[in-house]
Amino acid sequence: MRFTLALVILTCFTGLAHAQTLDCPKNTDRCTLILEMPRAGIAHDASANTFQDLVGKRLKALYPSKVLDPRIDLVVYKDNDQFIWRFTWTCRIVKATPQDADWYFDRRGTLLLGPTPDVARNRVDAEISASQKVTEMRQHYHLPNVPQSFIRDSFSGSNAEGWWYVKEYFLVAPR
Repeated sequence: MRFTLALVILTCFTGLAHAQTLDCPKNTDRCTLILEMPRAGIAHDASANTFQDLVGKRLKALYPSKVLDPRIDLVVYKDNDQFIWRFTWTCRIVKATPQDADWYFDRRGTLLLGPTPDVARNRVDAEISASQKVTEMRQHYHLPNVPQSFIRDSFSGSNAEGWWYVKEYFLVAPR
C-alpha cells in the first residue's frame, strides 16, 4: 500500500504543508513517513503523531508482529529564503510470535534550536526531563525503561544559522 498525501487537513488549517509521503508497502516490512513544512514545531508534531498512528494501526493489522529499528531524521534547508523542516520517520514491522508481539506503539520527543549542537542537545534533554513525558509514557505501559535502541536523535543546521536537534523515545508494549 503506497500513499502520497497532500496533507489536506494541515493545508486547510495552516496553509503550510509542502509535502508528505506515507509508505508502508504490503510486500515489505518497512514503514516510512516524510513530511516537509516551513514551521518547525508544527512539522515535528504533525509528522510524529501521523507516524505514531500509522505504525500503531499497521502493527495491529499485522498482529502478531513487532516494531524494529524506529528512526527519525531531520534536515533543515532553505527554499526561496524560507526554512523548511523535513522529518523522515522509519521503522520495520516484522512477524513475531504472540508471546513476542507488540500491540502498542508510542513515542515522545522534542525539537529545539541551539547556537551549537551541544547547546541544542542540552536544551532538548532538559525539556524532556522537566516535562516528565517519557516517564509518564513508560508508566502508562508499565515498562521499566525505553530500550537504548529505541532512543533516536538527529541534528541539522550550521554555526551561522543555529542547530536544530530532535530526540525521540519510541516505545512498544504487548497486548
